[in-house]
Amino acid sequence: MVGHSGKPGPAPSAGRGGGCRRPSRLVCLFRAGLWLLIAALVFRTWYVQGLIVGMPVASGSMAPTLLGPHRWSQCDHCGIGFACATDGGLRRDEVTCPNCGLRTAIGEDDHDGSGDCVLISRSIFRIRPPRRWELIAFRHPERPSLLAIKRVVGLPGETVLLRYGQLFINGQVARKDLARQLALSVTVYDAAHRPPSGAGTPRWQPQGEATGWGSFQGRFVCPPRAAPAPIDWLVYHHVLRFSGGLGVREAKITSRLAYNQWLGVWQTGSSVVTDVGMSFRLARLWGDGQLWLRAADGARRFRVAIEPRHGVFRIYRGDRALGGDRPLGAWSGQPRVVFSLVDCQLLLAVDGRTLVSLPFSSARQAAPGTPRPLAIGCRGLGVEIRDLRVFRDIAYGPPAEKRAYWAVDKPVRLGQDEYFVLGDNSAISDDSRSWPTSPGVPRRLVVGKPFLVLWPGRRVRLGRTGIQVPHAGWIRYIR
Repeated sequence: MVGHSGKPGPAPSAGRGGGCRRPSRLVCLFRAGLWLLIAALVFRTWYVQGLIVGMPVASGSMAPTLLGPHRWSQCDHCGIGFACATDGGLRRDEVTCPNCGLRTAIGEDDHDGSGDCVLISRSIFRIRPPRRWELIAFRHPERPSLLAIKRVVGLPGETVLLRYGQLFINGQVARKDLARQLALSVTVYDAAHRPPSGAGTPRWQPQGEATGWGSFQGRFVCPPRAAPAPIDWLVYHHVLRFSGGLGVREAKITSRLAYNQWLGVWQTGSSVVTDVGMSFRLARLWGDGQLWLRAADGARRFRVAIEPRHGVFRIYRGDRALGGDRPLGAWSGQPRVVFSLVDCQLLLAVDGRTLVSLPFSSARQAAPGTPRPLAIGCRGLGVEIRDLRVFRDIAYGPPAEKRAYWAVDKPVRLGQDEYFVLGDNSAISDDSRSWPTSPGVPRRLVVGKPFLVLWPGRRVRLGRTGIQVPHAGWIRYIR
């Protein structure tokens, strides 16, 4: 401190009567208690009163995004894992694999799950309204004591129509971007889980005998061929197995969901799906030529010719080019390619970057579909492909075992504070289509946004009983 003379004075005493004193034990206890009180209030606000709350999933209406009570199995033939609902009363000694179509016996390693438990944020919709394709938790309009989780497809004031498996909003097809396509996609066939040789014909087959395509452990390789060679196509053939998996025939892709195979809708609740796509990694490219991609729905056929060396690509509808060369952009390593024909839209993306999103006019009637909807070709270019997956979109239609009151083949207009919601498992979901009084979820009934699957239950046997434990590998963020 400075005295009247302008010279520095003595420092304050640290003893009794000085300016700096260590807080007493009583003050320390008071501060600690105050912080504990604040922590308790924060905990009560966030978890008890519920800015974040937990909710168990009681049914399979949102499968495969969210699972209700189920049994988790692993195919004896191709090794892929999948879930089957156990709340329908039907239990068998075997299950049908959704990937290879072969039957596999229920084994001791298979386990029952009580259903997912999700965390719900109650704060986000206080900041902004729900968006299309987003999951919401809400109080059931017909039974307010019941909490439900569905996907928002119609927003306040919009006109909603479900036809040909498509969602129409105000008369136009509602199209999804790349992230939403992948989030809602259902795997049809994963080439990394191919059954052993002799279990039917391969799904991916060369077109013609003069081909360079070969496969090994889920990878597909085609060496470059000298010009002027034709396009060497590798074509996906969808098949249906019958007679216990012994018989095989080509068939169109349908909306049948493996999760439902112990439910009554397994045989009846499906329709042809024409919105399909594929994703893969380009493990290696060599030579100077073209990589071709093809997608068809039985009424339209699109092709894309990619020239990696020159950094361009071209789009064809049928045999007609749609414009000239388009820039491919740079890629490196082993890029992931997504190519789809979904929501009346052609989409091509590389490493999460959408190169083209080309809408086309919706048909006046449903496309017939085809058992050979996808193909990969090369001309003058060496290609090695891995992680090849065929997927389909969700097909929206009438529920299989309920009456559809709203939006199925006849449009319905929402009120100014209402949302139209659907379950991802369209065949069994009780949602806006089937509520007798009104199709809309009022804004006041929206509780929050599910954002994390925290407790994917796995039952561990302990003698004659068992306990439910979380499986760390299944904890995931909900897109």
